[in-house]
Amino acid sequence: MADLATQSETKSAKPDQAKLDGFLRAFDTAATPQQPQRALALAARRFAFIPGAMWEGDGWDEFAANMVKIEVSKVRRALRKIFNDYRANRTTVDFRPVEDADEATAETLDGLLRADVYRSNAGQSFDNAFDEGTSGGIGAFRLSNRYEDPYDPDNDHQVIDFLPIVDADQSVYFDPNSKNYDKSDAKWGCVVTSVARAAFNDEWGAERATNWPKATWLPIYDWFTPDVVRVCEWYQVEERTETRITLTNKLTGEEIKVWEGDVEAEWLADQKNAGWTRSNKQVKRKRIHKYILSGAEILSDEGLIAGSEIPIIVYYGERRFIDNQERFEGRVQRDMDSNRLLNMILSYMAESVSAMPREVPVWYPEQIAGHEADWARANIDRLPYLTINPIYNEDGTLAQQAGPVYKTTPPELPPQMAALLQAVTAFLDEDSQDGADEVVANTSHEAMDLAATRTDEKSSGYMDNWKLTMEWAGKVYLGMVKETYVEEGRKVPQLSDDGEHGEATLLQPETDDQGRFRIINDFTQGRFNVIADVTESSATKRDKTVRKALGVAQIAGANGANDIANAALITAVLNFDGDGMDDFKAYARKAALQIGLVKPTDQEAQEMQQAGQQQQPDPAQIVLMAQAKKFTSEAARADAQAQTEQATATQKAADARLKIAQADAVGGPDAAPDVPTGLDHVTTAVDAADKLAGADLKRAQAAHLVEQMQDKRIRRGHEILMDHAGHALDVRAQEHAESLPANDKAAA
Repeated sequence: MADLATQSETKSAKPDQAKLDGFLRAFDTAATPQQPQRALALAARRFAFIPGAMWEGDGWDEFAANMVKIEVSKVRRALRKIFNDYRANRTTVDFRPVEDADEATAETLDGLLRADVYRSNAGQSFDNAFDEGTSGGIGAFRLSNRYEDPYDPDNDHQVIDFLPIVDADQSVYFDPNSKNYDKSDAKWGCVVTSVARAAFNDEWGAERATNWPKATWLPIYDWFTPDVVRVCEWYQVEERTETRITLTNKLTGEEIKVWEGDVEAEWLADQKNAGWTRSNKQVKRKRIHKYILSGAEILSDEGLIAGSEIPIIVYYGERRFIDNQERFEGRVQRDMDSNRLLNMILSYMAESVSAMPREVPVWYPEQIAGHEADWARANIDRLPYLTINPIYNEDGTLAQQAGPVYKTTPPELPPQMAALLQAVTAFLDEDSQDGADEVVANTSHEAMDLAATRTDEKSSGYMDNWKLTMEWAGKVYLGMVKETYVEEGRKVPQLSDDGEHGEATLLQPETDDQGRFRIINDFTQGRFNVIADVTESSATKRDKTVRKALGVAQIAGANGANDIANAALITAVLNFDGDGMDDFKAYARKAALQIGLVKPTDQEAQEMQQAGQQQQPDPAQIVLMAQAKKFTSEAARADAQAQTEQATATQKAADARLKIAQADAVGGPDAAPDVPTGLDHVTTAVDAADKLAGADLKRAQAAHLVEQMQDKRIRRGHEILMDHAGHALDVRAQEHAESLPANDKAAA
């Protein structure tokens, strides 16, 4: 029940009568003017969901006190349409960074919110609030922080839960001066919780069991009710002037903003020694103080809770201010009288038919004397014929055969009643019409998708209000996160859009692409916008993704873009649904990680790093790689040697021509040495060419070995894929065999 205080404060069990009297007066000011409409909201919910409640209140039960009471619920059809639209188009909350905030921290916030919603079964709280608000006019849920493991004394980590609030029209109240839909301007808010008397006695003591005032009246008296004690959870807004510290890094200009009361003096000293400069500013700070109250005392002072907003999230079906008073209603109230009128007409018709279902002949007693039993059981025994006694004249002759004296006829529905029935039925059918629900043959996927994503106009108002509710819930959650998830190095759960679990590290050091050092996943720094959006259900979105990905794969493959086709095919596999697909999807995800299609989680990144360190090639690959390197090296060496010898031969030829020219100039032709025949040069050049050819051969051999290794890898990958496919088929066959009866198993 109790939220955890964000700072150590002494809880008081002593009554503070003056403060309690102030709370009671404020509650009475808010609750008394709203008694009639809250009674209507409760009556509307009872009308829609409790058998017999359609005849409650407004004299209808007295009018039909001695009648057959037929209940045909037309409002349930309209509610069912809105509920289905809501469940098929869930609202998601997205945190987007503003100015000095970073995208990585925003993504961590998104994953953390999804993980907290999943862990605390928040879907039940959301559905209950939407159902109550849509049917009666107001619904609510609340956020609360608690210890992650209350049974571990060494674990001081806290988590945030989304908790349901039931009977919001009887239990949720706010400051009557607040005008905003989300109650962000309210000075106080409270939830009246009904606790079983035995549970209250165990926690607080039987002598303290005084009910909080009941501010609503019921349209009908219930004979059987649970034995409970009403306790009030009171959230009071407190504004205090506190010191806001801004630390500035002299080198980078980076700023860190903290509240003086939230940090320790040693930490501030460390920052100063590290070169951060400090500046102070006195700022008003909004905090929430929580109390637990009974009708006679303050049971507990819970102190300041996490966040700066009242953690009660309210949802209205329809809301407006009239005569300076907040008024709300749901989908049921507008059709209650029409539905009651329809039930009255149907009940009248049913009673008339049951009282006189058919024509009844009227005979003289002498005509059916001795045949009474046959006439009485004619309908039950399905007699093929009935007999009557003949009537004789005074002279003993047979009198002329006469029929019954007369016949009774069933009552006819008055024309006014028939016209009224037709009008009421047409009105209710039109007002609760679902639209075109049938699927026409040969309808394209695109047309069906448009029909599936279109929210009916009768649901759009409720869906828009729910969007406002979830947006405010995200803002309240963000304020609580900044004071709940603050431990450096703490591992927090992450949940992706497609349900993949992971982890993130709070206040994690990181170096960005430009080489700058920063701290990510620090929720206390930077600002984030909270965006709520209505999306389709996960199954619908996955089906669309599969169809689109397969279409991209087909087009890309036809145009030779094999990389894109492969990536699109893997994306389709990752979004498959169905039994026996888990292993296949896990295999596809590994393939996606290898080509960089998806971002690995922290655990996957660690596993990939370990696999890269441990993976060793097989001996055959080692030999082939070594031989390829040897051939490449020999080819390079032969190439260099051939080039050197070719250069030497060229130099020798040049030297010979120079000597001939010198001899001719000094002693004439006779003194000239023998002219080289050129055979030595030719021989040297030939040797160099042979060596170049040998180098080319070595290169070709090396390339061939590389191709062999690549071909071997491809073949091995194909074998692994076939092994996986065969294993999957064996598993499916075994599961099928186990599901067969014993005789069929023996035959198989």
